[in-house]
Amino acid sequence: MPSNSLTSAQKRRKRHLTRSLLRRRVKDVALHVRQRWLEAYPTILVSLFLILSVWLLFGVSFIIIPPVLILVFRQRHTQEFSLRGLLRTYCILLLVCLAAFLATINLPLCALLNLAVPFLVVGLLSDKFNPKSYFVYGMEFVFFQMTPVPLSHLAMELVVMLYGFCMVTLFLWLHSRRIRKKRDYATIRRGLELLSLEMEKLSNGEDISQERDAFPPMMAHMSRVVYGSRNFSYLADDYGKINYWCMLLFQRFHYFVSTFYSSRRSLLEGEKKFYRQLSGLLGQAARGFNQPGRRMLVRSIRSFARLNRLPRKDEEDAIQEILRLLEFCLMQREKAYFYRTRLKKEGNWQVPEKKDGEARWKQYFQWDQFQVRFALRLAVVLCVTFSFCKITGWEHAYWYPMTTFLMLMPYAEESLLKINNRILGTVAGLAVSFVLMSLVHSMEGRVLVVVLMTCLMYYAPVTSWTMPMYATCYAMAISTLYLNLDAAIVLRLVYVLLAAATTFLANRFLLPNTAKTEFRKTVRQLFDIDLEIVSLIRTDAGKREALNQFRDLMVQSNLVSEEIAKSLKNDLKPEERDYYSQMLPLHQKLIEEMEQMYSYLYHRQNRFDRWDNVMLTQFLDNLSDSIRRIRLGYTSRELTPFLEPGKTAKPFGKLEDKLYFNTLTVQCMESVDKLMALSSRAGGAVHEREPGNIGGNFPLN
Repeated sequence: MPSNSLTSAQKRRKRHLTRSLLRRRVKDVALHVRQRWLEAYPTILVSLFLILSVWLLFGVSFIIIPPVLILVFRQRHTQEFSLRGLLRTYCILLLVCLAAFLATINLPLCALLNLAVPFLVVGLLSDKFNPKSYFVYGMEFVFFQMTPVPLSHLAMELVVMLYGFCMVTLFLWLHSRRIRKKRDYATIRRGLELLSLEMEKLSNGEDISQERDAFPPMMAHMSRVVYGSRNFSYLADDYGKINYWCMLLFQRFHYFVSTFYSSRRSLLEGEKKFYRQLSGLLGQAARGFNQPGRRMLVRSIRSFARLNRLPRKDEEDAIQEILRLLEFCLMQREKAYFYRTRLKKEGNWQVPEKKDGEARWKQYFQWDQFQVRFALRLAVVLCVTFSFCKITGWEHAYWYPMTTFLMLMPYAEESLLKINNRILGTVAGLAVSFVLMSLVHSMEGRVLVVVLMTCLMYYAPVTSWTMPMYATCYAMAISTLYLNLDAAIVLRLVYVLLAAATTFLANRFLLPNTAKTEFRKTVRQLFDIDLEIVSLIRTDAGKREALNQFRDLMVQSNLVSEEIAKSLKNDLKPEERDYYSQMLPLHQKLIEEMEQMYSYLYHRQNRFDRWDNVMLTQFLDNLSDSIRRIRLGYTSRELTPFLEPGKTAKPFGKLEDKLYFNTLTVQCMESVDKLMALSSRAGGAVHEREPGNIGGNFPLN
């Protein structure tokens, strides 16, 4: 009897646990759906308004225009409102609209413009960090050729576009009023909270590895925010600038803790007090980052820095630099809070010009460039598919180039995923359309289907097969106004299969961009950026006009590192994954050291006689030479001797007087030496050399 009672109790507990897990699962799904709808509903509302208003005001023949304008809103509604940027976008859209009109006149123009326009759009607007910047303009060029208008209707098409521009601008402005109040700098506040917790644990002698490891991905995310806020003229907007400065703050904190406290003795009482108070200040900064009154916090930080000291001189110099940067970040946030236009006037954040103007244009004719290869592939495919439409004159043949454009992605692997999703989504969408169109025959019913599919289409993830399904239902609801349902289903399926075959062949044989090939190029690019940074440190660290070039290189370095980190999760072999997993933290440390060296020289150019310092010059020469050899080892697995025989530095100079700069150079030597050692092991080559020999005979310590 007791055993039966116990068994019944266990069953009740099991049922209760099952119900609890089910309720939790339902709650999680509901929260996820709610969050997705909150993110998608601005785009859904704008799309419904544009589609229905254009349909009612101008007729169904211009219904192809709203999807392009909706993409403009979708891309920009989370960014700062910029009328100048919008006008630039609208000008490009008008030019592409005219090019699409000319491409519909005859076959020669069709072939020529479908070769030229996609190549220019992709080549000029896309790169590895923003590979799909071309998409809005490419989609417009393709879609506007799908429904050609006669010359007599071209003026009306331009009127519809101008109407759409006005509506998109109005909605973006209204939405910017909303997100301006909601923009909370969540990543920055999260980082400050982590720093506060890290300093508190440090003062208590606790393990800080979890907090320390959280910063590299956070810094990569902030770099992407900075890069995403740039345009043709400026490296970043107000939001991007603050993210850049705080990214440097977190980077320096990460380096400080990793260098001085990774395997550290027990702290002295004075050090514990120092970090405990610093933890409190960082916590206040996190809580007050979006609130007025940051000037009071800045005064508190200055008072703290004046009254508190660390016992070791190099640590004291490093933390003072960090505290000054923290003050600067808070002051810039204060200015952005009260004077939204002030940051644009302070500091020149223009995109740096290339030193060699001819070399800048040569990149558009180099076959190994990522964007050039994709631009040529897309141009050839659109030329072939639209020429096919012109020659055959088949019914609804424009579905062929349209589907090909949507399937053809910058990477071959992504294109394969798009092909699978598009076929699956099309088949499912045709099945749903057959049922819906069999039940709905009135114009009001078609409008209801368009509204429903619009909502679902912008709610569905872009990478899923459900989005093509809703898009197919949307297209069938409109196309069956002119075409028999059975014929529309057959034609849609035939063109999708034909587009899938064309896309597959293009990605296989026409200048493909594969993830493996691009990974090798990305690793090489990482060390190329290092060489450019060393060159700036050597020749331009004191020049204000070079500062933006340095900022650009810092952001690019973080983005390239992020690309490599993402690639490690894919098709690399285990030994390669381990190899590059060891390389990334070492390289991150090297970048952190070079950033501080550049800043040190930039802010102390009047007190640091680096032009006559033979030792520093020799150090930078050897650093540049070593990075070239490391790049060779990581990319081709071939290594040459680390330094040429007899190539050593003269043991004189005043570098040892600059204590923290001296520490940076020593740490930089160690980082390069570790990278070289790892590269040597991976390449199977063993080199007899002294550790730290990049510095030659420098008497740095």
